[in-house]
Amino acid sequence: MALDELSVPGQLQELWPEFLESRRQSEEWENWALGQQTLPTIPDSSTSEFKELQKKSITPWLGLLVQSLAQALDVEGYRTRTGEDSALWEAWQVNRMDSEQAGLYEAALTTGVAYLTVLPDPDSTFPEWRPYSSAQMTAFYESPFDEWPVYAIYGEPLPKWQRGDADEAWRIMFIDNENVYHMRQSRRGSTVAGEAEWSAVVEETMPHRFGVCPVVRYVNRQTLQGRAIGEVEPHVAVASRIDQTVFDRLVVQRFASWNVRYATGLADPMKDMTLSEEQRKALARQQELMLKVGDVLVTENSNAKFGSLPATPLDGHLRAAIDDIRMLASVSQTPPQLLTGDINNVSAEALAAIEASFNRKVAQRKQNFGEAHEQAFRLTASIMGVEPDDTAQVIWRDMESRSLAQTADALGKLRQMLEIPPEVLWDHVPFLNDQDRQKAKQLRDEENTFANFFMNNMETEAV
Repeated sequence: MALDELSVPGQLQELWPEFLESRRQSEEWENWALGQQTLPTIPDSSTSEFKELQKKSITPWLGLLVQSLAQALDVEGYRTRTGEDSALWEAWQVNRMDSEQAGLYEAALTTGVAYLTVLPDPDSTFPEWRPYSSAQMTAFYESPFDEWPVYAIYGEPLPKWQRGDADEAWRIMFIDNENVYHMRQSRRGSTVAGEAEWSAVVEETMPHRFGVCPVVRYVNRQTLQGRAIGEVEPHVAVASRIDQTVFDRLVVQRFASWNVRYATGLADPMKDMTLSEEQRKALARQQELMLKVGDVLVTENSNAKFGSLPATPLDGHLRAAIDDIRMLASVSQTPPQLLTGDINNVSAEALAAIEASFNRKVAQRKQNFGEAHEQAFRLTASIMGVEPDDTAQVIWRDMESRSLAQTADALGKLRQMLEIPPEVLWDHVPFLNDQDRQKAKQLRDEENTFANFFMNNMETEAV
């Protein structure tokens, strides 16, 4: 819905609370992925030693879930039906998306949704692609499954030296279906109700003339009600339970993991006020005669008793942590060896079976993110004046774990037994990138051209 400069500040204020709430929630999930989550529970009266163990007990397990999934996603081409790279693929390269895509996937996997803006660049024939996390940008849709949002808001809090006389200030980019508005959002002082009022000023307006709000949404997983779910939110309870278990183990390890020797019935001459100073000194010298012989303590006092308290075993605490980690691996469809490191004596077939569930999860994310990439390419085509190709597909790099010998043997058999052209099988060679395949095709064509030229000359000489 198109707005004018006078109505944009009012529309921003209407959407601002929802933007701030989305930002707060997204930052909470990001903290869990970064290992900055809520600490395990301890009593308020705990000493500094317990608080130090509390800090040491946290582990970024949920960040590992995000990373293991993001590392399995890598786009290496955008090809037409004929197998050639689309003319739009150059826009991907110009925007350095080979490296930027990893951050885009990680943001979407962490919080459930991330965004990519496609805007004209006055200094280039290619549009500018810029990814944002949901902690930076929020898009607003009329329906959860609309292709394009109605509005999008990007917000960045300004440092103190850029706020001027404002108590809080933000740099805002507000996007609708016709313009990009660069704004400043700030608040000063307090009202009668005790809350400061926000005010916004439009500093610059840049038309994009797409007819749609040029923001592409990358969703990790979405319900029918339109709620985006990341890889962190569903597993917070399990991860917090692991941290609590680790904290309990550290407490036992620090304070109760060894035998405690005790002695009773020994007089403390310094506390017996009925004795004279000379008598207390004599008793003190008598206690000094107590000797340690092996593990036996000896004293002349017949009423003294000696013994030891057994150490608290750690086996239960260690098993509990491993069981919780395996449960996290199960509910998140993550191969257990990625979390526990246990991968001894596992055959290739067994490893493939273990990773089957994870590979299905990766395939689903490729479908979601692949459609978003193709949406961005279609928008790019309108900027570059290129006819969009609805048959073009994003090509994902094969990241599954296979030995080179297995891959070569399988591809060779497909070539011989099914007579599949080798150019088609090149796409499934894991160590070849898109440029390598293009170069191989070029060399193959040159060899064929030379061979045909040589054979024609031989036939001419024979005649």
